[in-house]
Amino acid sequence: MAGRSGRHRPRLAGAAGLILILALAAPAAAQAGPTLVSWERSGGLLGLQDRVRILKDRTIFATAGEESGQARITRREKRRLTTRLEGWRQWKARYEPDVLVLDGITVSARARGHRVSVSTGADAPRRVDRVMGLLSRLHEKYLEAADGSAAAGPTLLRWRRSVASRQFPQRMRIDEDRTIAGLGDDAGREGRLTRAQMETLRARLRGWRRYDARYAPEERRPDQATVTVRHKGHAVAVTEEAAVPPRLARALRLIARLRAEHLVA
Repeated sequence: MAGRSGRHRPRLAGAAGLILILALAAPAAAQAGPTLVSWERSGGLLGLQDRVRILKDRTIFATAGEESGQARITRREKRRLTTRLEGWRQWKARYEPDVLVLDGITVSARARGHRVSVSTGADAPRRVDRVMGLLSRLHEKYLEAADGSAAAGPTLLRWRRSVASRQFPQRMRIDEDRTIAGLGDDAGREGRLTRAQMETLRARLRGWRRYDARYAPEERRPDQATVTVRHKGHAVAVTEEAAVPPRLARALRLIARLRAEHLVA
């Protein structure tokens, strides 16, 4: 009997160790909570890597490159999202265009064990587009909250200038209260637009949603800068030497002058 018990001791010790590991891991798993939906946007001129994970307890984790934020969506936002996810499993796993779009963006969302992805130029169902659009807005909203944009008041626009050959982009925001502030490496620099400057800027931003998401030259170089401006949930990216509408060009020049005057000078 003693020999038989001895043979079982290592096995029992191993089982006890496994139970202990599972017990220690359980609180962490419970803390993370079940996921309601996860979302990702990748590709494009800037090599986007945007992600969102929303838990059933309304916790949201939002990331964009090295930026990240954590908060809680409102109950109304969760109800809206849950409603739009009804019937999610009926949609195809992939929606792709007939012709590949150069520098296209792919967005995907996973909910209820089913992932759906949509690439630029694809003809996706309107209900799928509405889910992707809502998740994109939640990503922008709660990522802004992480860098203090939300605390300063509603944001009029966010601006970013990046060069493929450089690691860190230049970023700033302009708020509805006329505050202009640097973000990221430029955080801490802040100014205030005059009323005349704000009125001119608003006039230049009219019709923003009609612009294309990307303007790029036929041939690109690693040292070319790309400026991205997001206003009213619509991001427009323009690479140097690209042909753009005159109104858009004037808006970009004005934003650059405002940055130079209030944050660089």
